[in-house]
Amino acid sequence: MTQPCLVLQGEEDYQVTIEDYNMWKEVYGEKKNWAFQTYEDLTHLFMDGKRENGPSDYQKKQTVDPQVISDIASFILEYE
Repeated sequence: MTQPCLVLQGEEDYQVTIEDYNMWKEVYGEKKNWAFQTYEDLTHLFMDGKRENGPSDYQKKQTVDPQVISDIASFILEYE
């Protein structure tokens, strides 16, 4: 893949784990068009939660963490 690729990972994601993320980063981390970022205390939905809570954290009314939105916007502007 030659297009820019942004891989984001919530460290509290129980669906796609940090181990999954690390496999991707190991293979593609040195590629110039790939960017990787993790977020402490965020779930699969990039909202506050804990892995051990499973899907119950998804039932709370929340919004995507502002840092994730900012990082996505910065990535887009960088490759615009």
